[in-house]
Amino acid sequence: MIGLIDTPDSGRIRINGTDLSDAKDIDRSHCRGQYISFIYQGFHLAPTLTVSENIELGITSQLQRLPDVQVRTRTREALEAVGMTHLAGQAPGTLSGGEQQRVAIARALARRTPLLLADEPTGNLDHDNASTIVALLEEQVRNGAALLLVTHDPEIAARADRRITPHGQEVAA
Repeated sequence: MIGLIDTPDSGRIRINGTDLSDAKDIDRSHCRGQYISFIYQGFHLAPTLTVSENIELGITSQLQRLPDVQVRTRTREALEAVGMTHLAGQAPGTLSGGEQQRVAIARALARRTPLLLADEPTGNLDHDNASTIVALLEEQVRNGAALLLVTHDPEIAARADRRITPHGQEVAA
């Protein structure tokens, strides 16, 4: 529901002052494109596109149109942030699971939305890359983004300002 994929049975969902609880699919889609980036556990990369093209697609699929130079700049910066510039021209199928995960993260970062929804963003990464990615996500929060992260990793969970268990119990930070 937070990602505006499903609608609530009760309660309200408001984004930027707009109530989207009963909104049409097209309106929810518009808000997702403008305000929300997803980091999927399953990557969801287009196999026929290169790493760079996958990231560019994430940027250009937003409803706002950006100049090509800005799209390329955001793509390059996101790839640099996740240490993947050397694989920019590769097809996703040639990458390891951890490399594909970093591409998916770069795609979300390049979009620069105010809300990041991350499902196990470090699940396929080694400890060093996981630490780098968590630091990047924390930087997004310091820069004003909201982050909702699902993880089984207690070290990553301990870094959160607020933690909620599967049973809805909040754990003090």
